[in-house]
Amino acid sequence: MLTKKFIPSDKGDDDFINVLRNTPISEVKPYFMDLLEWTQDMNWPVAHYLFDYFTAYYREVEDKLIIILKGNDAQWKYAILIGIISSSTLNMSSKMEQTLRYLVNNLSKEDKEAGLDEIILDILNNPNST
Repeated sequence: MLTKKFIPSDKGDDDFINVLRNTPISEVKPYFMDLLEWTQDMNWPVAHYLFDYFTAYYREVEDKLIIILKGNDAQWKYAILIGIISSSTLNMSSKMEQTLRYLVNNLSKEDKEAGLDEIILDILNNPNST
C-alpha cells in the first residue's frame, strides 16, 4: 500500500501536518480512522496536531468520533472528548448529543474510572464552552 504523506510515520512526526493541512479534505476523508488512531494517546506529539486539525473538521469526522465513543478504549474516548469534541466551536449535532446522553448513562467501569461521566456532563451542560 502506498504510504500517504499526510499520515504520521511515528508519534514524533512533525512533518505530516503541513502535508495534511494542504491536502483537500475529500482526499483525507477515506483515511480519517487511520489518522484518528494517532489520537489514542494524548501524550503523543502528533495527537495535538490532529486534535487541532479535526476540531476544524468536526462535522466531517463526527461519525468516526461516534464509533470511537461507542468502543471499549476509555483512554481513546477521553482523548476524543477532550481533544476534539469539547474544543469544537461548532454547535453539537443532535446525533452527537444523543450519543453522549446515551453514553453517560451506559459507561463501563473503566470509563467511569477515567472520569468520562464528568467530561460528558460538562460537554452537555456547557456546549461550546471553549
